Amino acid sequence: DGAEEVDVLEARLEQAERAAGAARQSGEALRMADAALGRGDFVAAKFAVESARAALAQVPGADTAAVEEMEARVANKEGRDEAMKAGKQCIAAALQALQREEFDEAQAQVLAAREVFATTPAILEQQEGGLSALQDTIDTARKGAKAREDALAGVCEAERLL
Repeated sequence: DGAEEVDVLEARLEQAERAAGAARQSGEALRMADAALGRGDFVAAKFAVESARAALAQVPGADTAAVEEMEARVANKEGRDEAMKAGKQCIAAALQALQREEFDEAQAQVLAAREVFATTPAILEQQEGGLSALQDTIDTARKGAKAREDALAGVCEAERLL
């Protein structure tokens, strides 16, 4: 009886030690994921999240809520960064088109940037003022180009009549 109880207690102790070790490894991996996320290193962050998950997989029934939360944070931050990068590329293309006086293309790029930023409402809210200002600039430049065309046409007509 006593020997069986000792065996059961030793098995429980060993299981508790494995659980504690897995929790330590998982915690360290999650700290690494957080640091990688802060640097914008999504590959390292994802790897660290998977390391944390693997550590907890050693313990049946382990609580993986912290791992899942970090995984969601990584995916969210990566999506935000990708949206910001893509939106900025659209804005750069709009500015280039504006310099070439390709107003329809510039307009299309502003709309594309707005769509990209709309995937993350906080980014759209943050960038809306700049997008509106760029749209106003395109509209003003379009009107200026039209006024130049009309003036040139007027000069040509005046020369023809003289």
